[in-house]
Amino acid sequence: MARLIARLRTLLFTNVSVRLNLFYYRRVWGMQIGEGTRISRGAKLDRTFPGGITIGRDSAITHGAIIVTHDFVNREHRPVKIGDCCFVGYNAVVLPGVTVGDHSIIAAGSLVRPRIT
Repeated sequence: MARLIARLRTLLFTNVSVRLNLFYYRRVWGMQIGEGTRISRGAKLDRTFPGGITIGRDSAITHGAIIVTHDFVNREHRPVKIGDCCFVGYNAVVLPGVTVGDHSIIAAGSLVRPRIT
């Protein structure tokens, strides 16, 4: 009985919860999110400039991760692009203007900022 309940829970999670979460980010907020990408419900994606968030296919954004597209101090919005097959760890923060290459791992608790030239 416990196995049946666990399988049912997994089926509902993968087929309902994950798809609704992606639908919400894609259709309601207009974010560009690739196929196979999983975003934790506990992740925080900036909604002040949602069109500036692009996440490639087969990436994972974990619980507590924050992706920011606005710079309040300088009063500007800059896009964030995360490539294909990337992993953004627990409580990692990605600041505006960052481009993360394909197959990259952002460790838990990291802060990723754009290069200053």
